[in-house]
Amino acid sequence: MIKLTEIITEPGQYDPELGRNGCTYSLRNTYINPNFIVAMTDNKKFNDIHRQNPVLKDLTTMAKFTRLSVAHGVGSLSYHDILGTPEQHFSVIKEGQK
Repeated sequence: MIKLTEIITEPGQYDPELGRNGCTYSLRNTYINPNFIVAMTDNKKFNDIHRQNPVLKDLTTMAKFTRLSVAHGVGSLSYHDILGTPEQHFSVIKEGQK
């Protein structure tokens, strides 16, 4: 198992100034079996959001995010928004396989 930091999106109230529902973000630890990771890609959505307005007050604007796809049984995937780049996570997984 590897420990990752996942960003959680929590829906908020409708904001008439934005014309849409606002949301808040928080972090939590998540543990994933690296054998079930199917794909890791740059998380363009969170990278763009964070670049415009940091999703968390204490998180550096240089932070990057990864979209992680994890297999759950036959033909079923779950998706996780993870703090860090795909390259960072790949090196952690590779190091753990030694």
